[in-house]
Amino acid sequence: MKVFSKIVFGLLLSVGGLAVLAPACAQTKNEKTAKNTAANAPKSVNQDIFETLSKKEAGQGSVAISQHPNMKVLLEKKINETDAQGNVVISGFRVQIYMGNKQKLSKSEAFEREKLVKEKYKELTSYVTFASPFWRLRVGDFRNYADALVLASSLKTDFPDFASEIYVIKDDEVRDVELEKELKKAKK
Repeated sequence: MKVFSKIVFGLLLSVGGLAVLAPACAQTKNEKTAKNTAANAPKSVNQDIFETLSKKEAGQGSVAISQHPNMKVLLEKKINETDAQGNVVISGFRVQIYMGNKQKLSKSEAFEREKLVKEKYKELTSYVTFASPFWRLRVGDFRNYADALVLASSLKTDFPDFASEIYVIKDDEVRDVELEKELKKAKK
């Protein structure tokens, strides 16, 4: 069920992005010159995607939504899902810098590398974790692989001593920093 809800959430986010573009694309040539398209753009993040898609306006196309009645509830629940610190959590990517399974050496090595990375990348979020028998150091919170890959290549350039251990990994619990910023703006 967890995988299904992530897939549905991803699809709805994709449809949501298209829904934002649809009203601007559906205008006729005369209406484009008469109206400012920025005025027709959604005003806030809190706008209901289902209402936005179903809304009928003169001169614009319409979308008929056929879905299970609980879909709206599921989407709202997923958007409001947060971790213990109140961060929005999604499935995404991180850059793994270190992984070791030597009892005492691995722990100190993970924290030492974290310190080195933090000196160069102060704004970067780092995560030192232990899942028996491995200590891991992962950094960043990325929605997509490409953004994480950019960071990984710059880390490899900046830290050539352990470049062979740096790679992008998929993580089921990544903070969606961009959505957190948008939600904070919408609350103000």
